[in-house]
Amino acid sequence: MPFSNVAILNKCDSHPSPLRDPKGYSEALSNYALFQCNGVTLGYLLAPVVAALRSAKCEDWNLSGTIVEFNTANNTFEKRTAVMKATVGTWREEKRFQVLEGKARVDETDVGWRNELYSIYGLNGEVLFAMERCAAPLFGVVTYGVHMTVYIPPTQFQPMRIWTPKRSESKFTYPGMLDNSVLPYCFCLTQVAGGIAHGMSVLDTLVKEADEEASLPADIVRTQAVAAGAVSYFYVREASAGGEEGLLQPEVQYVYDLEITEEIILKPNDDEMEAFSLMPLHEVLSLSIGL
Repeated sequence: MPFSNVAILNKCDSHPSPLRDPKGYSEALSNYALFQCNGVTLGYLLAPVVAALRSAKCEDWNLSGTIVEFNTANNTFEKRTAVMKATVGTWREEKRFQVLEGKARVDETDVGWRNELYSIYGLNGEVLFAMERCAAPLFGVVTYGVHMTVYIPPTQFQPMRIWTPKRSESKFTYPGMLDNSVLPYCFCLTQVAGGIAHGMSVLDTLVKEADEEASLPADIVRTQAVAAGAVSYFYVREASAGGEEGLLQPEVQYVYDLEITEEIILKPNDDEMEAFSLMPLHEVLSLSIGL
């Protein structure tokens, strides 16, 4: 079934908006517990996650009505990070949530658990704690990433062309799709992308991902990548994302463009991407709406 670009965006930003759909937003919130720290809401928890927290050590968490918080004794970055690590680590050992197991669809390699931490920020931009990347949707916290479109500009004889990768079939999330997608067979124009790990800057993440995913030299990325703003959305995870459906995933993506010449060839430098294709813009747009 073909999708319009607007339909794809709506699928990505799929949580009800308090501005566009206040009734739907209120109804959705009634199904969640609030995850708070220092009185600030950081995320939203579904009932199975709250139930799992109730079975965790009582001294680690404070559950009061519809609010979940760290125990007041866990009042530093180090203590909060340790509690989160212990909690989601126990859940993984218990095989409580599929999203923590991360079994790939082809070779059953354990790729969901990343051993990579995400920073979780407070109201004033302070880092309150760090947590395992694949556990972030369980707590509905905001995560951050980078996306870069790598393109060759149009000429008299050629239209604009975009380097477009196909994700590895062994990926836990969106296997075999053109990157980056939130629907099977629906694609957008992103060539280099990745989450911003704890302690890394936006630009350092971009350089790292460009090397790992596309074999792009660091000096080219640092000197020629152009910031193009940021995109925020609130995704409600579907089966194609891997793990449980319905988990909440608000994200902010810092967007970049990189113009290159014919001489620079993008190719995979790790196991995340299967191959790159240099595709005319109109072809990428056609694929993105399922034509």
